[in-house]
Amino acid sequence: MNVFLTGATGYVGNKILSALINSKHHVSVLVRNDSANKIPDNFKSGIKIVKGDVTNHKSYAGQLSGCDAIIYLPGLIREFPERGITFKQIHFDSVKNLIDSSKREGVKRFLLMSANGVKPNASTKYLRTKYDAEEYLKQSGLSWTIFRPSVIFGDENEGRNNFISVIIDLLNQMPLFVPVIGNGEYRFQPISIENVADAFVKSLEMGKTISKTYCMCGNEIFTYNQLVNIILKIINRKKIKLHVPVWEMKLLAKLFDKYEWFPVTHDQITMLLEENICRGGTDFFEELNIEPIYLENGLKVFLKNI
Repeated sequence: MNVFLTGATGYVGNKILSALINSKHHVSVLVRNDSANKIPDNFKSGIKIVKGDVTNHKSYAGQLSGCDAIIYLPGLIREFPERGITFKQIHFDSVKNLIDSSKREGVKRFLLMSANGVKPNASTKYLRTKYDAEEYLKQSGLSWTIFRPSVIFGDENEGRNNFISVIIDLLNQMPLFVPVIGNGEYRFQPISIENVADAFVKSLEMGKTISKTYCMCGNEIFTYNQLVNIILKIINRKKIKLHVPVWEMKLLAKLFDKYEWFPVTHDQITMLLEENICRGGTDFFEELNIEPIYLENGLKVFLKNI
């Protein structure tokens, strides 16, 4: 199958690109001029690199013709409106333009990376803009599949930030303590990056996944406190949890949201407290014939050298 992949240089994108190549798909990868070097050299001989940007639909005009499927992965963790980097731009406008281009150039299949917790009238712009993209895709007439992963773990040693690597950075930066927002009892249902990649690639040729939205969570639920304890155990460290009041962190986040050095935004705190679990179950493992990878086993593979 000829697949047009966006976001291939990102955390999840790199793993999906590898899975697509291993499954013998023909892959065209959209990358910015300054990001082409992020594609591993051993991948380059088996793919077509398209220089362009998801925010500029003219940059990839004509490149979708002959493709069987589009995979859209890009997402922002935080926005910087003063630099023109916004959730609306990446989560909705760029998706809309790619959907419209797909229809003009005859592509029928579209896979979208969304996020667990997406719903109408969500509490944050992050989730609201992803919801808008989902709705536009559903009304597009394309054969669509939407994936909503919870927090993703795996490949922590690959130099790409994810939820677990951020916790590890906090543990490394603080000599005796690890800061915890509030009581730390808010819950997560992490999913392995390998399970996410498998789901995307398998769904390409599974007709039963068309017009379906999959909430993607692992089979285990942990509080934030438990996640910290598991990581400390694996990396053989001891730290004291320093619980910071929610109101204090929200105040600081409001003041320092626009600075990249501040570790968390006001919206991220809001979503943290709302929890990140799949309340509707995890049926996709069985439906897509995927063997779930459990958190502690998965982390031991990637954290053994830390």
